[in-house]
Amino acid sequence: MGRPCTVCSHPQRTEIEKLRLGGVRSGLVAAQFGVSKKALQRHVPHIQRRLELEEKAQAATQPATLLDSVRQLQARTLNLLDTLEARRGRPHHILAAIREVRANFELLARMVGELQDKAAVQVNILKMPETVTLVTRLRDALTPYPEAKNAVLKVLDE
Repeated sequence: MGRPCTVCSHPQRTEIEKLRLGGVRSGLVAAQFGVSKKALQRHVPHIQRRLELEEKAQAATQPATLLDSVRQLQARTLNLLDTLEARRGRPHHILAAIREVRANFELLARMVGELQDKAAVQVNILKMPETVTLVTRLRDALTPYPEAKNAVLKVLDE
């Protein structure tokens, strides 16, 4: 195994990387921090690898879906409510947190399909007494006109 990177082990590594990433020429950075220009050039892949790792770590903490985001928001809201209650916060602050928790629960329930905006009610009007009476009267009234009676009854049966 080769020697460790002098920039990686440098006590001011973060400042060196900030300057290089900020566009400061390697010669100036090398002179300021007592490292060689070659060491700075060899260090570039280390910066890239570290940035990739940081980006992956950040992506892992980001919610994957809108549902995940709302769940994270609910967890934060519940933590806030717990903190307010533990510290005996002002009642109106606690009530506001409770309202937010309730709103988040409602949103989550809607998102996962446990809560509907309106109840679906299906009414079969053909079974209602008024409709049965109307159909009977139509049938009787159309008896002298068999073709019309059959056409109306066919439409009603659809």
